[in-house]
Amino acid sequence: MACELNPLEFSALDAACRGIRQISVQQTDGYQALKALLPPRERRGLVLIDPPYEQPGEFARLPRELLAAHKRFSTGIYALWYPLKDEAPVAGLKRALEAAGLRRLLEVELRLTPLLQGGILHGCGMLVLNPPWGFTEQMQAAMPTLAAILAPGSGEARVRWLVPE
Repeated sequence: MACELNPLEFSALDAACRGIRQISVQQTDGYQALKALLPPRERRGLVLIDPPYEQPGEFARLPRELLAAHKRFSTGIYALWYPLKDEAPVAGLKRALEAAGLRRLLEVELRLTPLLQGGILHGCGMLVLNPPWGFTEQMQAAMPTLAAILAPGSGEARVRWLVPE
């Protein structure tokens, strides 16, 4: 199930997924879809959360939405993407999730340039809740190589447990 609210982005997503029987694309708010679609019948799955980060308070909303989804589907793997522009909102998101009592929360970040000033995208990160077996080791091996390829001399990768088991 893929959800996108923005009409232009929905059209692109729908076109990209057309013909793939296993994927259903809906033009809907992803946060509402989390409430409606979880837990799945299979009792396992991956939930990718990629907000637009255009609304004020988006970083503050994410912990609430992730915790509510996790409460409904605790065995799921959750991957929450975030931009590295301003460090303060990202740090607040991480603090809120650390304080929430979750376990097995992995941080994977790729920085392509040093942070010179806020507001300029210089990398991205993903918080992975309940990563599958072997994922951490694979990311630890792959991310430095990816950083070196995408930003020779300035790229930096970080893979660490924000909250271990």
